[in-house]
Amino acid sequence: MIVATTMASPTDKGVPMDKDMGALVKESLYRLETLFARTRDDFKDVQERLTMIEAGQTQAQSAQVEVLLAGLGGRLDQLDERLHRIEHRLGLVHEQLDSANPHPNTSGRL
Repeated sequence: MIVATTMASPTDKGVPMDKDMGALVKESLYRLETLFARTRDDFKDVQERLTMIEAGQTQAQSAQVEVLLAGLGGRLDQLDERLHRIEHRLGLVHEQLDSANPHPNTSGRL
């Protein structure tokens, strides 16, 4: 009979490591999905605003468009930052998964 090992931490309550790791991975994925959904919505909003700007403008609208573009530039920077955070967090999730389920070929040989 194979018994799952438990994590040795101050909060260890005898829960198998695979359940703890699964909970951590699920929580990480939930946060990533939430962040991704917000980023996707922001991106759609930026696209809609750019489409509106491209649809046409008069001379009177040009100052308003400049302000709008400056705001969109800031939002695009925020979106870029969010995407980098998502990428980083996905890397952490992959590391957690790899440490929980090491690949059979971990010697570095191909």
